[in-house]
Amino acid sequence: MNKGLHISVIISIILMTVLTGCDSWSTYPPDDKYGQNEYDGQLTWSQLSFTDGWSSRYKHASTVYDGKLWVFGGYGYQDISSDSYLEDVWYSQDGATWVNATSDAPWKGRAGHCVVVLNDTMYLIGGFAVDEDDNDEDTNHYMSDVWSSTDGENWTEVAADAAFGDRAYHAAVVVNDTIYVIGGRKNGTYYYDDIWKSADGETWTEVSLSDEDREILEERAAMAVATDGDYIYIQGGYTSDYELAQVDQTDWKKIRRFDTVNNTVEKMSRPGGSSYGNRAMMKMVNYDGRFFLFSGADVKREYSMDYDDFYSTWTYDYTSDSWSLDSAGSGYGPRHGYTAQVFDAGDGEKIWILGGWSYTGTKDDVWTAEVEE
Repeated sequence: MNKGLHISVIISIILMTVLTGCDSWSTYPPDDKYGQNEYDGQLTWSQLSFTDGWSSRYKHASTVYDGKLWVFGGYGYQDISSDSYLEDVWYSQDGATWVNATSDAPWKGRAGHCVVVLNDTMYLIGGFAVDEDDNDEDTNHYMSDVWSSTDGENWTEVAADAAFGDRAYHAAVVVNDTIYVIGGRKNGTYYYDDIWKSADGETWTEVSLSDEDREILEERAAMAVATDGDYIYIQGGYTSDYELAQVDQTDWKKIRRFDTVNNTVEKMSRPGGSSYGNRAMMKMVNYDGRFFLFSGADVKREYSMDYDDFYSTWTYDYTSDSWSLDSAGSGYGPRHGYTAQVFDAGDGEKIWILGGWSYTGTKDDVWTAEVEE
């Protein structure tokens, strides 16, 4: 690395640290040498173009609701004078034309939050909140609130201090008409190894896990999750133990399966070979009868010039518990902190990738992928 490039990298990291405050995961930007492998897998990728819509961002949330694709908040640094933590809501029926439901949601600037749909209602859960308009300390930390909406514009605070406690970068899914919240972190260093559930977003109960099951689940945040039937699958993520080099790297690659009926957790198989690096801030979706696992950031959160193995694409057959390398590359380039959904815009179900952080910074693009017959 030449001297000029070295100085520019240092300045970039310092600037991101200052601008993002307590949210330290913004301090490890990708490098333009990441993800050089071209995508050559089973999916056909297309980039959609739109001129009017949500601004570039990452660590946002998205969901599918009422026949539309939705985007909520996130971190979208533009310049030093801009409001970087976003509280806007957008929706689209085709991924190209977007409508702004609100630019000032009452949950204020939010990153690392989750949004799920239960009983025809959207629920926004937790996250790291910052109200940059007044710098109110009450909305400048990890949150334990839950908000509901049926239109994206009008929001009701269902729980101001839910029993699961302050957290961000957790996972939230719906299985059998029940919301499950898994893991996450708070205050920069505390990681959760718990699971909570709710039938209404207001009343929460911690799932009773044995010591052995909790040890299998392990503390983690910014992991990938996907569901099939009664099962929730959990892959990778950040963990305090990994930062201390206490987690076996091979073991951390193994996907975990939580049985929502019996409340048990078990280790399943892992991606093999050198093309898979332990990653976080990635996504996994259930599509075409299997899981697709996409790109992420280095789970050790170290700045590096060699990140090809964090941008490979993998498939997981949950019926046979087997992994396959789909491609050593990524169909949308190097990226983490994006969202992924399976959505039908009228021409069949596709995988949708929205925004994220790449070597050029935050993104405002939309990509689709499908398996063509």
